[in-house]
Amino acid sequence: MTTAMLVGLGFQPMYAIAICMLANTVTVEFGAIRVSMIAAHQVTGIDLMSIGIIVGRQLPLLSFIIPFWRCVMMAGWKRTAAVLPGILVAGLIFAITHF
Repeated sequence: MTTAMLVGLGFQPMYAIAICMLANTVTVEFGAIRVSMIAAHQVTGIDLMSIGIIVGRQLPLLSFIIPFWRCVMMAGWKRTAAVLPGILVAGLIFAITHF
């Protein structure tokens, strides 16, 4: 659906597909981190809640960087610099939500 809307707005079809695929991978990675947490708990014996607290403190830092990384991947450095204030706001909101 999103890809079709981007194509309707004038984006090249392959570019629109790449944007949507890149955007959709973010939530999958953060959702799948639970498997790694369980494996770390089983190997080390550290309480799962303690591991979750540590992960919960690290994810907002990564979440802050993701909008910037996405823009650099799809638009390059010059275009990313042009929209840097918007990227910072989006990263901050994304990080606060994950926190």
